[in-house]
Amino acid sequence: MSSTKAINQSNLMIIILWGLIFSKCLTLEYLIQVYSIPVNSFFYIWLLTLTMASVATIAFFRTNATEIFRPKTIPIIHFIWFGCGGASLLLIGILSLLTELNPYTVPAILSIALGIGYLGNGIFVSKKTYILSGIGWWIGAATLAARNNVESLSIFAFLMILLTVLPLIIEMRQQKIAFI
Repeated sequence: MSSTKAINQSNLMIIILWGLIFSKCLTLEYLIQVYSIPVNSFFYIWLLTLTMASVATIAFFRTNATEIFRPKTIPIIHFIWFGCGGASLLLIGILSLLTELNPYTVPAILSIALGIGYLGNGIFVSKKTYILSGIGWWIGAATLAARNNVESLSIFAFLMILLTVLPLIIEMRQQKIAFI
């Protein structure tokens, strides 16, 4: 397999794993909320999981570091995703400061940002799968905004698997088949 294809497969695998990690954390948070389990979910679920996943991701990229991993220019796709992430964090921060932000509205805000990111990414690389994921995230955002309760966590986890993980698994499979 060429090194560029291997890097693309590695990047897709990292995104898939992070999608599954966030889905797991959201599902556990939902269960803790619904069943009133006396667990410090911030520490035992979110902080511990995200710290270990970050360490594993950094270790993975360090062990696979080559010149190809260090592009001389930053692709516009990265700007799209950084812009969506920054805008959603800024909006959540502003809403938190100005009003008493209902934490169950955060998944709707993130769904809008993910929809914009996938739509922009899909248009830029001409992939219908990403465009459909973007539209799906916006439909999910409308559903989440209408719910605005603890169920938003499980719905967002489901959307993460349906609209992020599954399309990337399909893309990885298609790349593998194209290589054979």
